[in-house]
Amino acid sequence: MKIAILNNWDGLMHFFHRYIDHDQHEVWYVCDEKGEKGVRTFLGAEHQTRQVRIDKLDDERAVIEALRGLRDRVAFERIVAVDEFTVLPAARARDALGIPGPGALQVECYRDKRRMKEVLAAAGIRVIRDLSPATIMDAFVPCVVKALHGAAAMGVHVCRTRAELEPRLEALAGGALLEEYVEGDFFHVDGAFDPDGVVAMPHAYVNDCYAHYVTRTPLGSIGVDDEVLRGRLVELAGRVVRALPLPTGVFHLEVIRTPDDQLVFLEIACRLGGGEIYQNFIDTYGLDLLGFHIAAELGAGPALTPLRRGDVAGWLMLNNFPHIPGVFTGLSARPLRPDTCAYGVRCPKLGRPIGPFDYVSFSLRGRSSDVVRAGIDDLIANVRLHSEAP
Repeated sequence: MKIAILNNWDGLMHFFHRYIDHDQHEVWYVCDEKGEKGVRTFLGAEHQTRQVRIDKLDDERAVIEALRGLRDRVAFERIVAVDEFTVLPAARARDALGIPGPGALQVECYRDKRRMKEVLAAAGIRVIRDLSPATIMDAFVPCVVKALHGAAAMGVHVCRTRAELEPRLEALAGGALLEEYVEGDFFHVDGAFDPDGVVAMPHAYVNDCYAHYVTRTPLGSIGVDDEVLRGRLVELAGRVVRALPLPTGVFHLEVIRTPDDQLVFLEIACRLGGGEIYQNFIDTYGLDLLGFHIAAELGAGPALTPLRRGDVAGWLMLNNFPHIPGVFTGLSARPLRPDTCAYGVRCPKLGRPIGPFDYVSFSLRGRSSDVVRAGIDDLIANVRLHSEAP
């Protein structure tokens, strides 16, 4: 098979060569600068020349033209994209070039936050409600301004006063969402689905993505071992993916549980979740979400298998480097508790420049949610990151 892959990552997440045999298949990459670095790092010299460089992979027109030009030389049969910012350009390219796989009408419901809410509200699912800018300026209530196609809290602003909202009015005029602020506990539910079923596992967030990226607060999550709550969250995930038009894939769903125990849909993506979710699912639950996603995009009909039960997974990301931007110089820790259940750590290379989205992450696994929570608390209290000014 001839395959085109959109790649904008230089690091550990996209080991495409693990999932696609580059000797058996003719694999080409459309890359930005970071993706080109990843190709050089992870592929042998005989495969590195099969790439096309463009400036931005979220530029749909540029992606389509690059793939169109590549198609004139290589009759590729599939397009693979696994990142939040490439799944929709890939879908539009499939439509434009007549390539099988998820199309724009299917993928838009996982990228356009207004559209996904419209579809799910029509299916009877409680979603975050939109607010009117004119009404809220007359009678202010806490609210959230959110980019229509954002990710990782980019373009998100929590406004607790009218003064905080006023600088965001221009973004609203440009199409950003203005949503109600819903108080509660945050969860992410991750899994995979095909026309016959859904498998999923919910995790409770430790802090939230907005605080992590805006105020450098530690971010993590803990597998839910409360059978009733877990069942409700998995049932909601099934309703959500069945209401959306994509027949097979993986998902990363975020939900708020309000103080009165109502589950409110926040947003969903048709890609692997970030942090250590990928590794947690392989190590603890026995499901390779990235492998499932890639197999689905290749039309390989991946097998949907039940998740392994028993242990609870968790993860923690720290990004409170002393210097941002800066240069990573290591980490240190005071003695940890003997029962702290962290088993893996991932961090930037020593001497690497640190940007706003860099972090040090830990994988955890324990016999209960309480054990994993204690391990995360222990790490937050005792691990320190070090950096130097550039």
